[in-house]
Order: sequence, then C-alpha cells, then structure tokens
Amino acid sequence: KIAFKSDRSPSPNGGIWVVNADGTGLVLLTNTPGFANAKPTWSPDGTKIAFHSNRDGLISSIYLMNADGSGVTRLTNALPISDSTAEWSPDGTRMIFETNTGIGIINLDGTGRAQIGGGRFPSWSPDGAKIIFASLSSGYHIYTMKPDGTDIAQLTFGAPNDQYPSYSPDGKKIVFARNTSGTIGLWTMNADGSNQVIFTGTNTIGNGYSDWQRAPNTRVGTLSSLRIDEAVITYSD
Repeated sequence: KIAFKSDRSPSPNGGIWVVNADGTGLVLLTNTPGFANAKPTWSPDGTKIAFHSNRDGLISSIYLMNADGSGVTRLTNALPISDSTAEWSPDGTRMIFETNTGIGIINLDGTGRAQIGGGRFPSWSPDGAKIIFASLSSGYHIYTMKPDGTDIAQLTFGAPNDQYPSYSPDGKKIVFARNTSGTIGLWTMNADGSNQVIFTGTNTIGNGYSDWQRAPNTRVGTLSSLRIDEAVITYSD
C-alpha cells in the first residue's frame, strides 16, 4: 500500500488516503473537513501511520492511527508549539519531527518529549544512531547529531543552500538538494560529507524530498551444502 495526502473531496483541506500499489482500493483514512492532515509516514512494521494535523483548531500536532484509519491517538500536544513532518525511528520506538522552534523527539508512548536542536528536515540513519538535518547558518547546510542532540557534525559548507537530506539504506551515502544561485540539483555524498557529486541533469528547479529505494531481496547463489565433521549444513542461497 501507499499512503499519501490529497485535497480531493470529501476532505478538501487535506486528507490521508491509502491505495494499493497497483492503484486499486483507494480509501480515505481521515475524514475531517475543515482541518488539514498531511505527511503520512508508515511505522517500520507497516501496522501504523503517523501524520500531522491541526484538527484541534489551535496547533499542528503528530497523530498515530492504525493502517486502516482506526484507533487515532494524539502523540504530541505542546501548545503553542506546532509539530509536523514526523519520522519513525528504525526500531519503531521513537519519533522525530519538526517544530516551529526546532527538531523534537518523543517516545511512542508520549513520554520523553524533548527539543534536541534547531533545524529542519530531520531523518534517521538506518541504524538509528544518528539524525541528519538541515540547519540555517549563513545559508542551510547539512548536519548530523545523536538522538540526544549531542555530537553535532557539519557535513556541507560554503555558499549553497543544502536541504532535504536522506541516508541510503546501508547508511554509507546521503542524498540532498543543493540550491546554487536559484537552481536546485540533487547531490550525493559519503556519510562523512566527502565526495559530493551532483546527479547529471538535475540542476534545474524544484528538486527535493528525495528518498532511497530499499531494494528487494535477491538470490545471491545456488543451493549448496557444507560438511563439518558429522554435520551437513545446506544453504538455500
């Protein structure tokens, strides 16, 4: 399934929908006319969806629901601070999100809310050990930090504005959008910030919010057996 936000009726201000990967089975999960719902993100096990909504009429907060739209619960509530753009930790126990004052983190039971730094577009490393984000300092640049906000490291420098970072599934590469004199290209770099390379033909406008594909499992060998003393171990791959 694919979860997405749409302004289509009957939720013209923004509803969360799901559709099967083949385009069938379109279903509205959030029917709250007059209020916005956006940025759905799946839990690692695919059973829940997080999103942000202003349905209380005061602030934007992070909400959770089951994959079928049932069981909606409010995760964050920090009036007058608004929260948006959540992302699950790889182990599914915590959430990072943007606020109008910086980057927040919270446990999935609603405890342990903290602001761990300034910046925007936070995203987890695949092992959950780091958070990558963009922060404004003579233009936006890419940084990493630990989930407790310590060990901040700057990866990009100079005049361009760098935003929308995302790790590769193995954690060795980072993709991000770089604005150079009004044109925005997609770039990659190593996880330590070295070897920054632009994707040919992407230095145009409007690029951003890139994300790496997780490739499906593929067979890497044929049926084989190994004999060790009295035991025979057979591997399918």
